[in-house]
Amino acid sequence: MDKTELRTAQLKLVELLIDIDKICEENNIQYYMIAGTLLGAIRHEGFIPWDTDIDLGMMRGDYEKFCRVCNDLLPDKYIIYSNKNNKHFHSPKIKIGFRNTTKRNIKGKASYYHVNSILSLDVFPLDNAPNDIKLRNKQSKSIKLLKLISRIKIRLKYVKTKRSFKEITQMILRKTAYTILSPISMKTIINKLEGVMRKYEHSNTRCVCSMASRYKYSKQTMETEIYGVPKKVKFEGFFFSAPSNPEEYLNRLYGDYMKLPKVEDQKSEYENINIEYIDK
Repeated sequence: MDKTELRTAQLKLVELLIDIDKICEENNIQYYMIAGTLLGAIRHEGFIPWDTDIDLGMMRGDYEKFCRVCNDLLPDKYIIYSNKNNKHFHSPKIKIGFRNTTKRNIKGKASYYHVNSILSLDVFPLDNAPNDIKLRNKQSKSIKLLKLISRIKIRLKYVKTKRSFKEITQMILRKTAYTILSPISMKTIINKLEGVMRKYEHSNTRCVCSMASRYKYSKQTMETEIYGVPKKVKFEGFFFSAPSNPEEYLNRLYGDYMKLPKVEDQKSEYENINIEYIDK
């Protein structure tokens, strides 16, 4: 992807983030920039230069409220995907993106399902994590297992496997697993996953966790105070909400977060992004 295309995609995502910030402000909904978005805000005052993703987190109550209101309040140029409104979206988060856009990853293949192939941002629920370490480990294992089951079913349905010996072996194992899992619908799996994530929703716990994230449960489990009352942090010339202690958050997730990766690793996940929609 050339720099002009990359920068155009980034600025369009800022446009989307501004609209989401406005909705949250007007409806008393708290959100946080998280993961690589927060890293970019603190280290670069904007996007990580080669990145085209935005990740937001909301405490479960705010997340559910946002899901209820955003369908009616977001402009028509955006589309919202969730496992409630799209049978191809198999995730316990929501995705908001631009209609009539496409993106293709660096390996030259589309995402597992078409709803992941638009210019978009992700909104993750932040759920209570139990205080007891044994209960955390139990919850973590349940989430990991359900995500694995989900990946097996999705990959066999949507991804063509290469025909090397190793890939053939993997394909046979996955097909065997898929056959065993075939009576179980994706909806059932995702509902079960959300139930496990929300198990301690009404408990008085000290920690929260972004359980829908690709990062490990243990890395994502943080004291509630680290998020706290959102503080405004500069991002691409605007100010958006971040955890009250962004430095501690980033240190937990990335370690020495101010250190840049190797030059060869400073590249976009996507080889091209086609933005057909430009204020149409």
